[in-house]
Formats: sequence, structure tokens, C-alpha cells
Amino acid sequence: MDNGNGNSGIAEGNCNYVPVKSPSPPYDFRRCKESSTNLLDSLPDELLFNILVHLPAEDIYDYAMLVCRKWYRMIRTRNFVHEHLQHSTPGLLLHNSRNKTTSFAAVIQGRIELSECSYTIRAYDGWDSCNGLILEYYLFGATLGFHVINPATRKIYEIPRFSRRGTIDHRWGIAYSAASDEYKVAHTYENKVDEDEDDDDLHYVVDIVTVGVDESWRRVCTQHLSPESKVLLGKDSVTTEGFIHYMNSFDDNCVLTLNVETETITEYAISQGLDYKFRCCLSTGKSLSMLGKCGEGNYWEVWEMKSETGEWTEMYSIDLEAHKSKLEELYGKKDSCSSIIVPMGWLKYHEVVILRFLHSAPFHIAYNVRTHEIDSLELACDSFNPAFKVHTNSLVGLV
Repeated sequence: MDNGNGNSGIAEGNCNYVPVKSPSPPYDFRRCKESSTNLLDSLPDELLFNILVHLPAEDIYDYAMLVCRKWYRMIRTRNFVHEHLQHSTPGLLLHNSRNKTTSFAAVIQGRIELSECSYTIRAYDGWDSCNGLILEYYLFGATLGFHVINPATRKIYEIPRFSRRGTIDHRWGIAYSAASDEYKVAHTYENKVDEDEDDDDLHYVVDIVTVGVDESWRRVCTQHLSPESKVLLGKDSVTTEGFIHYMNSFDDNCVLTLNVETETITEYAISQGLDYKFRCCLSTGKSLSMLGKCGEGNYWEVWEMKSETGEWTEMYSIDLEAHKSKLEELYGKKDSCSSIIVPMGWLKYHEVVILRFLHSAPFHIAYNVRTHEIDSLELACDSFNPAFKVHTNSLVGLV
């Protein structure tokens, strides 16, 4: 499986397909096929490569690969899959478990575009996304089942099942290890009965597995962590490039970072200057960002953490108080600025972040951190269990 650097990141095995209704292609591939023996075959390979690599992943897999053998061989290369991932536009994958819909939002040529996905995530919660791959879980009797799927190619990789006996509060995430060229799934849970551990203070443990390689889970060492910080393993995780992070939204003074390459967890202290009343961690795709709420109003400061060192750098500020009249116009309430507004995800890092009113599920705010402009969005998501993940439609796993 190609993972973004041109190499195969998932072993060929345990791979299946699921039927997904494909959208109608916006291109006349039949006409391309008919003319491929003349005009298209006369194009230099480099030019043809650059044309195909800019097409959507679903259209490449469902249509372009079928045009001719030349296209098929060109697309099914690690270099093509890698370059296509680099050219693909990242956005947010939105899942509504109540009405069983999954949609994708992205900034395309300066405009926010929302499209419904042909593949619907089945998990109620606890799913994750990395480089176009989606990690889901399902219940199978007394065990938890996991699989990784690329919705564009419909390839599924099964993950070893996990016994739920004596365990509660399960969390999981998927991240890509560039050095070893592998995708790994981390599973955290509270272990009520663990005869292998002598630490009475240990509640949460972490297991990890390499996708397409391992047939069983292996334990990640946590004995070097303080008892207070181990509790963070029970919080929702945030995936970035090569790392999975665990952090509380309130008064904890550290963040736990799992390096999926070395399979080690590092505890990074949060300095006193970042001890906000409320914090929200969002993935930028490549790094971890933290939005800290200042005071009682809707003013946020945006910080970015370097995963290798735990060093924080201040990036932006979000001042919704300056948009009080606009928010009243959009939201239709005079107390809009006193309502609870929470960040949901970066639609495009360094440019647009999505926020929402806590008690108004469809109503969201798109805030441009560069121009400080806001706009309204109506996104279908759960009121009490919204799920927004950074996602890129890709061909990862094709070869």
C-alpha cells in the first residue's frame, strides 16, 4: 500500500472489497477510451501523468484505470499514488451516526464545498482517518473487531480482534509511520483485570498493531508515566503525521504523545502560559494545534505543537466578540456571543477553522484566521456526538 511517500505501507493480505455505489463521473471516459489510440497515446508520459494525478481518487479508480492498459499501468505505481496524495485537497470528514450519512467538506479554489460520500461510516463513534484510510470498529460478540478501509478503492484490511472481557472505555486511532513505511492502529482502554502489570495505579493501557502485518496486539510501555498523566489515555485521541496525542480539555498540565514509529509515549508539560480555562486540540493533518479560550467571551488563541519536542508556538487569534452583530444576524439570537462556541476542526490549516454553537447542531461558523471574516454553514452532525476528522480522498492502498 502506498502511503504518501511512494512506498507500500500495508502488506498485501487480509484485503477485501465492499460494494459502494459510485457517483457519475464528470468526465467522458468512454470518449477518452475511444480516442486513446490516437490523441492520448501521442501525449508524452509526463504530461499524461500530470493530467491524471489531478483527477479525484474515485474517478481514477472507477473510470480512468479502465480506459487502456497504458493508463492502468501508470496509475498502479507507487509514484503515482504518492503524487496523487500530495496533490489531493485535505478537508474534513463529517459523520452523522443518527441519520447514517458521511460527507466531506473542503476549501476548493477559495470556496467551501460540501459533498456526500458514497461510503458511509458504520461506527457510531470511535473512528479515525489518516491519508484517506478510515479506521472503524464493530462489535462481534464478546470481542471488538476493527478494519481499515479506503472508501475510494473499497479495499478493507482487517485488524486482529480484541477481547472486551475485563476492559472498558475503549479509544483508538490510526497514524502513518514514515520511517518504517507502515500504518499502525493504537487502542487504549481501561483494564480492570491485568495480571501482567504490578502497578496498582495503572488503569489505562495502550496496545498497538501494524496494519496488514500483525496477527496480534502488543503492549506499549506506560510505566514511566505519572499516575495523573495516565488518565489522559482515556481521553479522545488526535492523530497527526506519525503521532497520536492524548490531552484533556480542561485543567491538566501535560499532553501525552505516542510516536507510532518508536511505539513510545512521551509526556510533554504544558507551560503556565497555556493554562486556559478551556482548551481544544485539533489536528492540522501534519501537527497538533491547541485552541485556548480566553476569559468568558469567545476569544481564542491558537497554538501549534512540534510533536518531536513538545514545543508550542503561538500562531493566530480568533476574536468572535468582534463579530457580535454578524453572529446575531446568522444565529438569530441576541445572546449569540454569550452562547458556548467550540472549535470542531481545521477545514484548511492556516486559513479556515470550523466552530459550532454547542446547542445548535446544524449551525456552524467558518472563521478565516487570515482575513478574520466569518460565514455560516449548515452541517448535518450529531448534537451530542459530533465527529469531524481531517481526511484526504486518496488512492493509498492501491499498490
